[in-house]
Amino acid sequence: MEKIVTYIVKKRKTLFVLTSILILIGGLTSSIPAFDGNIIGFDLKGNEFYNTSERENEIFGGQNKVYLKITPSDDTLKNVFAGVRALEENLKVEYPKTSIISLRSFYFGMFYKSENKNILINEFLKNASNYPILNDLISNDKKSFLVLMSVDTLKKLNINIFNSVINKKYTGISSIKAISLYHVGDTIEKYIRRDFVILTAIIILFFILFFLFTYRNLTAIIFSVFIIGISILSTLFFFSLFHIHLNLVTVLVVPVVLVLSLSDTIHLLNGYIKTNDILDKEEKLKKVINHNIIPSFFSSATTAAAFFTFYFFNDSIFIREFGLITGLCLMAEFFLTFLMAPYLLNIIRVKKINGGKINWIGNFLEKNKKIFSISFILIFIASFFFISKLNFINSSQMFFPKDSELYATHEEFNKDFYSQMKFDILIERKINVNFGELEKDTALENAVNRISKFCYTIKGVVRVNSATENYEVESLFGNSFNFLDKLGSKNPYYSKKNKIYRIELKVNNAKIIREISRDVFPFIVGKFPEFKLSQTSPSLIMDYVNKRVSSSLINSLLTSCFSIILFIFIMTRSIGLTLTSLLPNLVPLSFIVFIYVILGLEINILTAITAVVCLGLLDDDTIHILYRRLWLKEPLEELSFSILSTSILLSAGFGMFYFSSFEPTQIFGIVSASIFLLGVICELTLMPWIINFWLDSIQYKKGKEQDEK
Repeated sequence: MEKIVTYIVKKRKTLFVLTSILILIGGLTSSIPAFDGNIIGFDLKGNEFYNTSERENEIFGGQNKVYLKITPSDDTLKNVFAGVRALEENLKVEYPKTSIISLRSFYFGMFYKSENKNILINEFLKNASNYPILNDLISNDKKSFLVLMSVDTLKKLNINIFNSVINKKYTGISSIKAISLYHVGDTIEKYIRRDFVILTAIIILFFILFFLFTYRNLTAIIFSVFIIGISILSTLFFFSLFHIHLNLVTVLVVPVVLVLSLSDTIHLLNGYIKTNDILDKEEKLKKVINHNIIPSFFSSATTAAAFFTFYFFNDSIFIREFGLITGLCLMAEFFLTFLMAPYLLNIIRVKKINGGKINWIGNFLEKNKKIFSISFILIFIASFFFISKLNFINSSQMFFPKDSELYATHEEFNKDFYSQMKFDILIERKINVNFGELEKDTALENAVNRISKFCYTIKGVVRVNSATENYEVESLFGNSFNFLDKLGSKNPYYSKKNKIYRIELKVNNAKIIREISRDVFPFIVGKFPEFKLSQTSPSLIMDYVNKRVSSSLINSLLTSCFSIILFIFIMTRSIGLTLTSLLPNLVPLSFIVFIYVILGLEINILTAITAVVCLGLLDDDTIHILYRRLWLKEPLEELSFSILSTSILLSAGFGMFYFSSFEPTQIFGIVSASIFLLGVICELTLMPWIINFWLDSIQYKKGKEQDEK
């Protein structure tokens, strides 16, 4: 390593030029990645609820629909439907290959006697709500209704064109609100752009102000800005190389890498300023690089390993991409920084660091390290009793910006139409069960009828839709017919071609769905062993994702711990010290449990990565302390200030995520910032206490051996 350091220092100008050319080429071949508002991002292989949902959509339709909520003015049915007809015609002009389902299309065949009576729209809605399919189109308060537009043939809906159609004035219509996956993606994409610009800008601004206050010299700012530039360019390069978009998770890569890159900057700057008494420039640079290159490499490697665990173990495509890009950027930043830093450090003209208050904090922690250490260990032990109280939750709604129109519209649709609070059962004959030719259809229909009636008795179920219900309607010619029978292939509850029935349960609370799936559905399956029953629900699909997230989180934590243990063992060559050195990293993580439980926060697919990210970053200080005290056998000196400074930057940098548009990102940032503050306290109290205890025990053993001799 001494030879490598000597070579880097002596060839610093050549290496700077070559590295600059490499960065320039990478920058020219890179571009700002495209923004993507997609909210799927999950690997749903093996998810039986998702597979059932896909099969259901394939048989009964329902993919890629746009839901338009029509709020009529206090007017007659005739005028309102005239406005609906004009709306449908305008939509057909812009989207000729789409199909539209609305109450108007059912009107003349079912309620023709009302045509000339000029009844109010509210009376019609109340009457129509007694029929299946129609009741799904009518709000719970009977004051609004839906128009469904199927756009399965479109890959992307131009929201501006669509809004220009629905924002026109229509007879008898007070307002039109729309929601679909297209609207969700468009809104999220806009807010991702906002986050990318705002978070990056405020983090860079804060770092510049911090360096200006701490070093009070333009050269220190130039050095830090150069390192920031390296981080940004390497990030853009890897995004372009792998053709990854900026989505809900990967938008965090740039601010995260920015924050992490400042660690090496702080250590190099402080080390260089601390050695101002060395007049020979080469010797000065050698000492600074030698003090930092090994611990920086180890810390970068362990942090990158933590992020790489997301790529190998997580089930979310977004988080895998986030882990891959961040891990590669961290290693690239390390190599580029140490290839360019020896030349750049020559410009530094700082004589003194303005860090009196930070040093005071360090001295205070040093004096009270025993009290802090014992307290932290007790808290760590207590956290195990609260782990069971953690709650996992995932839903698409959690990524809706709360100050957006999308969030308010989604809440409104859920309230009025129970949009997501449903539970579906598919019923079909088993292949290996033989029925008589005349009995097979009757037996299946009877089973569906009995199950439907039973579903009415389930607590929390507010509506049951099934093809076995008989809804008599008088036709224009005076004869009666079953409404569902006349739907034919468009029947949403029975597929004659596939001989499959569908029962739809609407509930008033999403939590009831889990109880139905866990307790009621197995009971129904047991009652009808001769039939194949499948279940699905948006809530069940996301619950499955929760389980996969928690499982992958454990794998990521274990792998990250293993990589940290390996690198620390290489430095200490002691299993005992390696394992005890993990305590200052694990103790702050235990506070995550208390934060989530006390504040009533719920873990989701994004906030679940907090523990792994924090663990990967907390070990950086541990490695620097161990290297300084045990490898170089030197006091911490300026390292305490560097550790405090980097922790402040980490906490502040992640704390800036509070300004994100997305609540999971806000929670991820705030919790991480809190953990980093607690982490630095552990590093400067518990870590020295452990090292001193270990060194004292070694001295005691040596003394005892000498006495015995």
